[in-house]
Amino acid sequence: MALTIVGVQNVQAAGISLSVTKKTMKVGQSFTFKINHSASHVARSTNTKIVSVTQKTKTKYVKKKKKVIIYKKVKKKYVKKNVWRTYTVKKVSKVKNTFSIKAKKNGNASVRVVYRNKNYDCKVVVGSTSTTSKKASPSNLITSKPKTSYTAKCSTTNTMYVGQTVKLGKELGGNGAYVSSKSSVALVDTSTGLVMPIGEGKAKITNTKSNKSKDIIVKDSKNVEVGIDVSYHNETVNYKSAKSNGIDFVVIRGGNGYKKRTTTNAKGVDLNLKKNIDGCEAAGLKYGFYWYLQSNSGSGKMTEEHAEMQATAMADALDRYKSSMKLFKLPIYLDLEQHSALLVSEGNDSKEMKENAAFQKKICQAFINVLLKRGYNNIGIYASRSWYNDYLQDEYFVNQFASRWLANYQFDSANNSTMIPTFKYNNKTYYPDIWQTGENFKVSFNGSKAIDMNYRYL
Repeated sequence: MALTIVGVQNVQAAGISLSVTKKTMKVGQSFTFKINHSASHVARSTNTKIVSVTQKTKTKYVKKKKKVIIYKKVKKKYVKKNVWRTYTVKKVSKVKNTFSIKAKKNGNASVRVVYRNKNYDCKVVVGSTSTTSKKASPSNLITSKPKTSYTAKCSTTNTMYVGQTVKLGKELGGNGAYVSSKSSVALVDTSTGLVMPIGEGKAKITNTKSNKSKDIIVKDSKNVEVGIDVSYHNETVNYKSAKSNGIDFVVIRGGNGYKKRTTTNAKGVDLNLKKNIDGCEAAGLKYGFYWYLQSNSGSGKMTEEHAEMQATAMADALDRYKSSMKLFKLPIYLDLEQHSALLVSEGNDSKEMKENAAFQKKICQAFINVLLKRGYNNIGIYASRSWYNDYLQDEYFVNQFASRWLANYQFDSANNSTMIPTFKYNNKTYYPDIWQTGENFKVSFNGSKAIDMNYRYL
């Protein structure tokens, strides 16, 4: 069934203009209806069983302070003390002259605006979609469920497998200045001695501060790819050299919020986006993208409008380069990590966890709906292990995405039963398909500067 607004009774002659004079929808769908007039107006349905009209609202989260009394133990006595505590208040307000109209069932009704005691009606018909014009439906979102098991031999401090990281810092004298004799076999965190195997062979890991070293053997797991994620901050990456040094894929930053920064344009798009795309294409490296979600102002909570604007900026940029993107094979990831923009509260009790997940779900859906309408349906989520466990406790984040990219640094596979980091939902353990292992691995193909490293499990 569909809703069609088929006419307006000369409302513009009265100084009122309506945003829609004709609209086709499926039953159950909604659209936003606006009245462009300085005075405040009310729109009503003449038959609420056929079509409902509700005023749009906007939600703001305001931080407030209140004084509370605590008792602190000082020299075996409890002393009364006044302290200020910060808490968040949810404020919902109506949006002037903006309404949500929803088709409910087959029949006739009107959306009515009253001005100077006169009625101005939009005649509404709810009928079969076969009798009305059809809009092309957006691409269906690609989804896959995360794995609940991981089968592989576990690394030791002597024999390591691609797809697992191992800490050698304690054995080689603690924090220091670590180097690998063969970076195409194993990379090492320069400070902590965390080893990331990336190719079959032998290498020597040395702590130049303690002069201790260890020979290791790396075996190929066969079902793991090695990748990097890059942004303007990485400056120039030699992608051909990266490929020859064992890199299989790249995740490129699309942008950050919707604001001009030293690393982005006015719409938040990364200034090196085209440069990184061209580098991957020339080197024959497959790639995907990520977008760092935050409010358009750079502080405060995100809104659905912010998400839509950022998604549009992402889609516009990709459309501009689409003809040259032959190796765009990986998802577009929504980067969830900005506390001030994405969390209702910092707590992790059951109520706060639900509120945080629900808020992020709303933001993600607004972003994704734009991408779907533009033909981009391969979408994933990036978050840290703690973020998954504390703030994404909703089935939506477990089952409704093509990929789950998890960040967990300094993970020791040789001393962990799961061998790679996991996240939990409803007390069940899930494995990511991409794991960001760390950010302090120096590589020759980026001028011996540190870069973010990742494993991808096939």
